[in-house]
Amino acid sequence: MQVADHARELAKHTHLDIATITGGVAYMNHAEVFSENQDIVVATTGRLLQYIKEENFDCRAVETLILDEADRMLDMGFAQDIEHIAGETRWRKQTMLFSATLEGDAIKDFAERLLEDPVEVSANPSTRERKKIHQWYYRADNFEHKVALLKHLLKQDDATRSIVFVRKRERVHELAETLRLAGINNCYLEGEMAQIKRNEGIKRLTDGRVN
Repeated sequence: MQVADHARELAKHTHLDIATITGGVAYMNHAEVFSENQDIVVATTGRLLQYIKEENFDCRAVETLILDEADRMLDMGFAQDIEHIAGETRWRKQTMLFSATLEGDAIKDFAERLLEDPVEVSANPSTRERKKIHQWYYRADNFEHKVALLKHLLKQDDATRSIVFVRKRERVHELAETLRLAGINNCYLEGEMAQIKRNEGIKRLTDGRVN
């Protein structure tokens, strides 16, 4: 997990212990989290909530609850799970919520339910950084046209590292196969995959084996 990797890098000259809890990993591989005290636990909501319900994770020891990419988690339907976890960690001293945006009633209501008298800190990208990002949108006549446009764009010489998002998980396999048949080397990630498969897919992208 990227967050855990960054945490370990930052803490490599300290005595902090960092563990991860993710889906697709056998219980025995999470045994260290339950048998030893950890300073930082980076977890996915579903698997953490499962262990909380099974009474394998002691929430009373949690001092700080950090919610990263809260807007994305809301979009993915994790609001109820997060509120359950927040309720179980009610002894905590601090809650931090990170979000790309606080616009919209959903994220505002969510923040109000979880945070008590919060201090809002906004970080805007510099003008120089914003100028590096080019944004385009394309109009497609129908689904077939959309796929044709996508294949055309992915075959451009400057498309060396691309990520394509689809609205439904059922479309992931179909689109990956369509791109493969078009000669576009790719891999896919979806929620039902084992964690080891997800890690393998990400490594293939970072290593340049797929683009």
